[in-house]
Amino acid sequence: MSLNSIGALVTYCSPAGATRVAAEAIERTLRSLSVNVASFSLCAKEGRETALRVFQESRGRFRLLFVGSPVYGFHPLPAVMEFIRRLPSLDGIHTVPFVTWGGVCSGSALFEMGRALEKKGAILSGAMKIVAEHSMSWAFSNPFCGGRPDRKDASRIEEGVKAVHRKVEGNDTSSLAPLDISTYTGDTLATMLEGGFEKSKARLPRIEFDKTLCVECGQCAEVCPVGCITLNPTPAIGEDCIRCYNCAKTCPEGALTADFSKSEEVIRTRIEKLREPQETTVFV
Repeated sequence: MSLNSIGALVTYCSPAGATRVAAEAIERTLRSLSVNVASFSLCAKEGRETALRVFQESRGRFRLLFVGSPVYGFHPLPAVMEFIRRLPSLDGIHTVPFVTWGGVCSGSALFEMGRALEKKGAILSGAMKIVAEHSMSWAFSNPFCGGRPDRKDASRIEEGVKAVHRKVEGNDTSSLAPLDISTYTGDTLATMLEGGFEKSKARLPRIEFDKTLCVECGQCAEVCPVGCITLNPTPAIGEDCIRCYNCAKTCPEGALTADFSKSEEVIRTRIEKLREPQETTVFV
């Protein structure tokens, strides 16, 4: 049965906007191929619930599933992994995990997503790791991978989507293994996986709140992608915080801050140590 009549589901979580840009490039390419596309953000609980409901109620409509996340401290975001875990059996469904990474380290994110999809019985038809401006760049003197994803990255995304489309239309049910889409293997991969997202989050700068500066405008809660900030009437940050720092970036009074004084040096050192090519890569 043709993808034109069945369609594709594009899901993603994009706290800083780069993964949304990648998802939109995927959508444009699919539509240019006359594929029916439905798209959902997974950051907030409501978005995940809607995406799951649509997938379950319209199971026969979707033959191709894209799932996207930024790489945070080696890992995909918890919201994305929760969505994959809650999906029903994916037997016969072609899937494509994709990540955006800030040119430092793509980590174990694609491996983790691919492994979770494989456990659901999915056909792993492809994967993409897409270079994007580092989400902390706003706090640094010089941005990492500024302006990415750019036209060249978009072209690689288009090539990847078209390659997967050919596989699906050609009834190619061969499936990649999670290690096939991982830049890192062996002990390096094992070290990245150890402790998961929470261990990596603990190494990131904490968000500090100065109540004396807060004017109770509520902008921090509005920009929190995972909805973990409650106002009573000043903000309280919940345990589900992913350290995207949107609140600190947005706060007009500087009541929410984080100490990035050592972060830029740490990131540059890691870039020199790992030397992972800052290129958008397609696996098919």
